[in-house]
Amino acid sequence: MNDTGSYDAGQARFTKFEEMSPNSRSFFLRTVGKMEAGALRAAIFTLISTAIGAGCLTLPLVFYRQGIILGFILLVSACCCSFMGIMNITTAAENFKVFEYSDLILNVLGKKWKLLFDNVLILYVIGTLIGYQVMVGNFVPSIFDSLNINFEPNIERVIIMVGANVLIMAPLGVMRTLTSLRFMSIVSALTLLYIALLIICEFPFFNRHNSYDNVHIFDVNLSIISSFNICLYAFTCHTNVAQVYKELNNKNLRRMGKVARRAMLTVLIPFSILALFGYLSTLSHTPNLIIMRRAPAAISNDWLMVIARILMSITLVIAVPINIPPCRKCIIKTWLRNNDEHPPNTLHYGVTLALLGVTLLVAIFFQGILIVFSILGGFCCGLIVLVIPSFLKVKTEKYEDKSWKAIGLRVGSVSLFLLGTTGAILSVIGID
Repeated sequence: MNDTGSYDAGQARFTKFEEMSPNSRSFFLRTVGKMEAGALRAAIFTLISTAIGAGCLTLPLVFYRQGIILGFILLVSACCCSFMGIMNITTAAENFKVFEYSDLILNVLGKKWKLLFDNVLILYVIGTLIGYQVMVGNFVPSIFDSLNINFEPNIERVIIMVGANVLIMAPLGVMRTLTSLRFMSIVSALTLLYIALLIICEFPFFNRHNSYDNVHIFDVNLSIISSFNICLYAFTCHTNVAQVYKELNNKNLRRMGKVARRAMLTVLIPFSILALFGYLSTLSHTPNLIIMRRAPAAISNDWLMVIARILMSITLVIAVPINIPPCRKCIIKTWLRNNDEHPPNTLHYGVTLALLGVTLLVAIFFQGILIVFSILGGFCCGLIVLVIPSFLKVKTEKYEDKSWKAIGLRVGSVSLFLLGTTGAILSVIGID
């Protein structure tokens, strides 16, 4: 046999394989093959990793407050709203060939809308940082308690939060580039997957002692608005949508629709499982954050859940500095009117340390994590996910101002936004 001829034939087959279109490849190769930049799976994973965050830890409480059926309806509704927002942004990006959300708003809706978006984005990131700091202050003392290391609770909490800021968050936060920490999105997703699997696996231990006579199925009450806000916050990934679409190979609306549907469905399934089994495990004892639940009666110290708290604490401590750069950039450009690509060190360090200091102080004296998530979901996400994408859709499709489509999109999105903001206000004053 001619080895050279065999090698050439093999190379030809390999080249032909490499040039195959995605649709001609087998399901196995499309599912587990190498993930290239701009590939469908890469785009799906980016949206998933952006959407999945610590907010999903409050979803079992949504099922407790609203019941299993209504809670699931709220989850699906938030998922659908998120999907429509993604597609409205994508449609505008494709039509105007602008692939950065803030610039897209400026080009399509004008300066006032961009200014609104920039300020909402700053508030959104600051609120998220406050929420993360509050959770770090809750998780780490509980870890010490499991190790029989006990101090005065309030002092211990403050020391931990200040220490995390001084030793980790501030040194990482002042860095101008954090590309080396991009892997943390994978760590965060894996951590939440571990928590969901752990809740499922430990459910039989709770099931032995639980009575489901009074399980909530469908409860309509004032907290329904706040619960929807929390669900919407859990599905938010829209600031990255235009950029994801820009990087997508062979991009078109149909292909991006496939990305959005698969991403949202991939997020909805584990969120639903986490909410359902988390609630059925703890019932009336469901905590604000499910990983703070009590241990099963048969387990004196739930070390697997302690590990989950450790992993989540590490993820949150690193997530704080990762979220600082976009907020810092927006503050410097929007509030301080400095458009330099590389602002002076004094400005760079000053804004970074101010962000950390303000969010730390708020987190020390205010521990209402549900209120934080309700405000973020109702007000910030209401604008980022519902209102702005709907107004972009109206401009993109060039609907007449008095057409039923234009009126429906505008009135519907603004109504949901006002409803969500009302729910956030009710949470703040404590009557939800």
